[in-house]
Amino acid sequence: MTWSSVRRLAVALLVLASAVVAGAPGTVAQAATPLPAVLPAVRSWQPAASGEFTWSPGSRLVVDGSAPGLRMEAETLADDLSYLEGSTPSVLVGSPATSGDVVLRLDPTMSGDEAYRVELGGVTTISAKTAVGVYWGTRTMLQLIKRQRVLPAGVVNDSPQYKVRGFLLSIGRHPVSWLDNLLRDMSYLKLNELTLSSFSMTDADIAAVQAIANQRHVKLIGWSNSPKFQTGYIPEQYRLTYKSGTSTLRDPIALDVMNAAGVSWATTKLGEHAGRFPTDTFNIGGDEWPRFNIRTNGVNSTNFAQLYQQAMAKYNETGAVQDAYRAYMNQANAVIRAQGKTARMWSDDIMPATKVPLDTNLELMHWWSSGLTPAQLKASGHSLINSNADFVYFNLGTTQNPPDRIWDSFDPGTFKGGTRLPGGATDPALVGIQFCVWTSGAVYDTGRLERDLTSRMRPVAQKAWGTTPVSSTYAAALPTITAVGRAPGIVETPMFNDPGLGATPTGPAMRYLDSQQLYTTSPTGALHHSLWTAAGGQVGEDLLPASTVAGRPVAFNSAGDQLSVFTRGTDGAVRETLYTPGTGWRTTDWTAAAAANGFGTIRFAGDPAGFSSGSARHVFGADANGKLSHLWWSPGDAKVHGDSWGGTITGTPAAFVWGRVQMVYARGANGTLHRWWWQSSDSAVVQQEDLGIPVAAGTKLAGWTTSGTRKDSSGRNILTARQYVVLVGPDGHILQWSFDMDGDRPTSIDLTTATGVVATGSPAGYADTNGNAAVFVRRVADQHLIRIRVPQTGPPVVVDLTAVTPGTQVAPTGDPEGMRFDAEQHVFAPAANDPRHHWWATPADQPRQDSWR
Repeated sequence: MTWSSVRRLAVALLVLASAVVAGAPGTVAQAATPLPAVLPAVRSWQPAASGEFTWSPGSRLVVDGSAPGLRMEAETLADDLSYLEGSTPSVLVGSPATSGDVVLRLDPTMSGDEAYRVELGGVTTISAKTAVGVYWGTRTMLQLIKRQRVLPAGVVNDSPQYKVRGFLLSIGRHPVSWLDNLLRDMSYLKLNELTLSSFSMTDADIAAVQAIANQRHVKLIGWSNSPKFQTGYIPEQYRLTYKSGTSTLRDPIALDVMNAAGVSWATTKLGEHAGRFPTDTFNIGGDEWPRFNIRTNGVNSTNFAQLYQQAMAKYNETGAVQDAYRAYMNQANAVIRAQGKTARMWSDDIMPATKVPLDTNLELMHWWSSGLTPAQLKASGHSLINSNADFVYFNLGTTQNPPDRIWDSFDPGTFKGGTRLPGGATDPALVGIQFCVWTSGAVYDTGRLERDLTSRMRPVAQKAWGTTPVSSTYAAALPTITAVGRAPGIVETPMFNDPGLGATPTGPAMRYLDSQQLYTTSPTGALHHSLWTAAGGQVGEDLLPASTVAGRPVAFNSAGDQLSVFTRGTDGAVRETLYTPGTGWRTTDWTAAAAANGFGTIRFAGDPAGFSSGSARHVFGADANGKLSHLWWSPGDAKVHGDSWGGTITGTPAAFVWGRVQMVYARGANGTLHRWWWQSSDSAVVQQEDLGIPVAAGTKLAGWTTSGTRKDSSGRNILTARQYVVLVGPDGHILQWSFDMDGDRPTSIDLTTATGVVATGSPAGYADTNGNAAVFVRRVADQHLIRIRVPQTGPPVVVDLTAVTPGTQVAPTGDPEGMRFDAEQHVFAPAANDPRHHWWATPADQPRQDSWR
């Protein structure tokens, strides 16, 4: 892997040296042949006496001709591998396999719908009875290839202990893109169910998420809580009455289950919600009714007098209110079963009663210690899912049930309160584990939730699969967890206070403290520095001598009010000219420093792009072979490091930090827009993706991010953040690609189609004070400098700055560079007899111009 850095592989190599894959529960794992550990651990590994499998750039995925329906599983694996490889492996159906290929096939003789076998050798074969089993086999294969490309020959046999391995989210609507991340990661770990509230999803949401879930073999389960509904949903006349002092009030969330019209209304609504989800299971709720602190056995003639009296009149026993509750849940179950689905409900409100038996075909989720015990529920004929609140339960914004607690101490056979089934973790009535997430009124931060779930998902997946883990403690398992990483294709979601929120574009023009700065290369090859301050006006000076600099510099702010300017020399050497307050300017040859530190000689043949991330400073560019190369200064050892991020680029990339993800966008060798990213949550790899948008040869990209907050329906602050990349296509069309973390998918706008402006050269761009994109280009028809303002809603707005700026009309002769200074918009470009012409707009958007010669 030419793109893998020493620092990012250090942990992975350490793990590979000692990796042991677990055997069947209760047996000692074999360590004679080191197959990399995966997560969850496989049930058995039998090494061959000799031989190996090698995954290479020419390896293919071959679907057995007798099972063409496995093409989707093969194409999903190919797509996942493309993020690691930079190209998508070929998928063939019915073709002969050759050395290095992976074959997918069905084997009807195998037992278990989710069991699979991986036979590693010159050709590797993944077999299973069903497509879902084959898919789980591809997840193991994906993790193995991600960890190392040469694998020992042998046979993996694997199957889960529990059929239910799920997550339930009670957190309102999430963007489809966020759920895509979640579903990728869940299926990567062989988690197979995701339950979401039907109240928070539109039909379009359900269809979009269902399509992803189908591809990932995760069952999407809808959920409509009843007879306790969300606040205000129940019509007034169907609400349960209760006493408050001397007043009788109606509860806004609790249904009166003795009201026949109300029950009819409620069960009809449940049927409507269930009908929106195509899968075979629906969650009908059933918990905390009528209240968390007053369950059915706590209802009396004082607190819920009408309910108590009516239930006693009908059932006439101590458990009369429980009988009424059970009757309602049975009616709800009948509505769901009429759609051919299985209904699930919580078990915490199931109390003793004799008149109405609860339907035994209701699946029960046990999270709390109230109600009948698991053994009693089993004796009544029910199957159970363990959602023990002491281990697999999480409130958003807390540190509840950290991953080490789940890994080290959670026993799937132990329920809340320490109760157990007769057969413990292997009791046939225990069908699985479900991790539950609740908002608890906390500040809603999707990025933090993603990170909280990512860490907890690993131990939950291991417990739910039910094999012997790689280690009995989370601390000892952490190197394997780190090496396995997250599912390929995930770009980590930003969260509040991340360092990369609102990253301004980096380039020759920038703001430093209260000054405007411009760095250019003079005709003689010197690094020229121009600056403006309100106190001192505009001045210029040369920072590097003539014949030293080639191409376009890039500058950005870094920690401690430092200012970094990166240039490439005529010899390709990368130099940083660093300004430190109180010390002044200092130039360091990063190419030489990286070589001296053992990272090889890295020279750039193209112009650099870069950013700071915390106290670290990063710069990227194409080397002599066009490979995306990377140099960075690490505060950990105060040294310059270097590596290759793989892939061939042309032109000048755009680079920025998205939350805490390092991102680079560039024109790939095939002429389309590509992106690369590295994230600490998956530190062993650099991933890459072809976005498929044509880019003009020899141009630079403009890229930046924005961030802010908005209020949700409950008044909570929601983080908003966007990425922007602006480019010019081969036909001169100006394209704006953007990704909104609040949105469902990236969007691309053809600004030329919208405005009629055709560009030449490269664009500049940044966000104005309202977060709207301001794009600057040279118009091909007359070379005028054009500003296109792209609001978040409404059509783009064009201003011809050359034409409307007072004074002599000046047309640029080269590409623009821009920056924002408070509410002012600034842009620079060379013009006739003026190497640094300057246009700017006042806060009132009045155009001005001058020269920074």
